[in-house]
Amino acid sequence: MVGSSEKESLAAEDVENLVQAIADCKLTGPPKIFYISNHGAALAPDKRVARENQELLDALNSHDICLIPTSELFKAVCYLLGRHNDDSLDLFKVSLRKDILDCEGIYALNEKKYYAHI
Repeated sequence: MVGSSEKESLAAEDVENLVQAIADCKLTGPPKIFYISNHGAALAPDKRVARENQELLDALNSHDICLIPTSELFKAVCYLLGRHNDDSLDLFKVSLRKDILDCEGIYALNEKKYYAHI
């Protein structure tokens, strides 16, 4: 499902709409849900409001949804592009996949973990 909104931040209502759309898909097993968000994209990064609020976090956690901000995807891609000839790239891919699949709430790239090897 792809959605778009002019709102500056996500709300619990957005999570509930996603859950309903997935329920309508009639999947055969429990899905791992990833909500990729580019909230506040129309604003300069220093003008964006914090995306974390307790109601949103509760909604994400109650449905086992991982919110992945596009800013975190950007960091991962930058890391990948910077390491494309590095022997540790395959280990990074495996570790990144595990981190994303294990995500609870809002995903953040563990920069200390990955950049410690540079």
